[in-house]
Amino acid sequence: MSASSHPGIVAGMLAWRVVTARTIGLHTQTVAVATSDDRTRAVADFVCGSLESPEAAPSGEPIDTPKLGDDATSAEALMRELARRLVWNYADGLALHAAALELSGRVILFPATSGGGKSTLAVHLAASGWRFLTDELVFVPLRTSDVYPLCRPAHLKPGSVFLLGRLPQSQERDVQTYEHGALISPRVFGARATSSAPLPLGAIVFPGYSPDAAGTALERLSKGVASYTLTAALVNARNLPQLGVAECARLATCTPTFRLSYRDLEDAEATLYRTLGATAASPSAL
Repeated sequence: MSASSHPGIVAGMLAWRVVTARTIGLHTQTVAVATSDDRTRAVADFVCGSLESPEAAPSGEPIDTPKLGDDATSAEALMRELARRLVWNYADGLALHAAALELSGRVILFPATSGGGKSTLAVHLAASGWRFLTDELVFVPLRTSDVYPLCRPAHLKPGSVFLLGRLPQSQERDVQTYEHGALISPRVFGARATSSAPLPLGAIVFPGYSPDAAGTALERLSKGVASYTLTAALVNARNLPQLGVAECARLATCTPTFRLSYRDLEDAEATLYRTLGATAASPSAL
């Protein structure tokens, strides 16, 4: 008896898929990402290829890798859900909406709201030799200055895709363009996961791009202003004592904190390096 002579058997065979999952971790949080075919495995590898796979068991139900109109749209949706799930129950530190790059062995953190230019600045700096860590999310454990970055693809908006011309030559699978801009795998910058080995925080810079800015200015912030501004980047306040206000104040108090106003990326990079480059390894000198 052949399967083709029995539609019910054929339908069951077609519905069956081999589902595999990889575990992703960031500090104390873990989540599984499930895939069911070659396309979803390619999307998951693009999003998660530079992230750590810890031995700890994942918590909660796996995230099903979406299959939307194109791979870039699917990857963007997976990136959003992965960040949401990692942050949802995180209560062991600050979860900050921020880009992060390494300079002279320490992390320079760029907290900003969506559309604030942090990804554009991060990609520009990474193309200039800074070590890319994330353009989206970091965890900073309570009572420390350690940084755990979510090393996922960078997301450039359509107005910033001109930066693709400055990137190192890479395989086509590592850069995906679509109507919402471009996604760039950390592999393009040679970035690697640092989840199990946190990096020390060197400085916090709040970026502010404006085409009407008079020039580039890097202003040192008072502890009060720095603390207040940092709370705006906190995305897990509901999980923390005092909504994380005291912990943000502690971190801002012990870390050199600046506001960067700029309209030109080259000038911004030069200003940052002049102020932070030589002394990033010793933030007390700032």
